[in-house]
Amino acid sequence: MSRAWGIWVGRVAFFALILLSATAAATVNVIGSLDHYYTALPGETIQGQIWVENTLDEVAIVRVEVTDYFVNRWGQAQYPKPSSHDRSLARYIQMMPPEQTIAPQARGVINFQVKLPTLEDHPELAGAYWAVLLVQPSSVNEKVIEPELNEWVITERFQTAVRVTTSVAGPASSQLEYESPNLTWPSSPSQSTVNEPVFEVDLVNTG
Repeated sequence: MSRAWGIWVGRVAFFALILLSATAAATVNVIGSLDHYYTALPGETIQGQIWVENTLDEVAIVRVEVTDYFVNRWGQAQYPKPSSHDRSLARYIQMMPPEQTIAPQARGVINFQVKLPTLEDHPELAGAYWAVLLVQPSSVNEKVIEPELNEWVITERFQTAVRVTTSVAGPASSQLEYESPNLTWPSSPSQSTVNEPVFEVDLVNTG
């Protein structure tokens, strides 16, 4: 097989797999809000649910992965592993179970619980904690394309992020810090805007 032929076959496999994955993802939907907010006391256990709808004519499998959630200063969302920061709620979330089989043209419920530690185990437990539940649907008939010699296959998956935030009662407060203040002038001002300086500063909540 020549290199050109290998690339062409690889592209065919790539688009075929995207089509199969996109079909399952586009027809298994999360019902309701993508933000779940709770208030609780230390040691309390919260019961939560996520409803999903399978509009396929075949059985779908829905898996849920618990991750942390972080947005950087440029507004880009990141999903690191659990316990990546002090305000991680992911370490306290348990899926029940983490995988569900949804019948064709039916709805299903994904149960989870947030089990908060006591003040004896976590004396500083207070304020807001958050995490994300990544809902990942797939079809039971989804084909897996095995790459052959000189062939590449790229798998594309679609998932829905459901944010879970819990506010724990206790002595907590926000505290803003100002970082990297900078005063800049427009490099090429237009006639429609006033050539005035722009003040930029990064705000960090350390509370």
